[in-house]
Amino acid sequence: MTHSLKQWVDEDFDGEHVWNPELIASINNDPESTWTAALPKPFEGLTIGQIRKSRLGAVVDPDHVYELTPKVCPSNDVAAALPTDFSSIDAWPYCASITGHIRDQSSCGSCWAFGSTEAFNDRLCISNVSSSTFLQLLSTEDTAACCSGASCGFSNGCNGGYGLCANLRILECVHSVSVQAADCGLGVV
Repeated sequence: MTHSLKQWVDEDFDGEHVWNPELIASINNDPESTWTAALPKPFEGLTIGQIRKSRLGAVVDPDHVYELTPKVCPSNDVAAALPTDFSSIDAWPYCASITGHIRDQSSCGSCWAFGSTEAFNDRLCISNVSSSTFLQLLSTEDTAACCSGASCGFSNGCNGGYGLCANLRILECVHSVSVQAADCGLGVV
């Protein structure tokens, strides 16, 4: 079965405002809603296109396809045994200063650098449970500013980048592993 996907263009996003009072009201007036909807003031008056250009910077190869293995639904017993909530701060309290640290990329399209650096930072702390647990914050700013050019997937700071290549760069810095541009899916070195 093939699916036809709509190809979005910038004009589609530029005409759509983020603030949707009707949607917010419908959520907040729903007696079964478990949360209160609101939009942060920084998004007031902006279109989806403006936010997309200023805050969303992950570069995705349009030809890349994820091939995921089919999921098997868990049995009722397995599903019932799952916790109703989970907190990494509670699960790994020695890493609370790392996993609980929330950063702000502001109006920089560096989500690719923030996401990859923060995830790596969390995993580094969690995986090194000992007296020498890694409790330093890795620099998202360093990733955004220094992961660039052919060696880092042609990432471009606040104007977008490749999270995978940022992860490879972090590995290179932390573990002195040699990483080539080809590792980032690029045909240039």
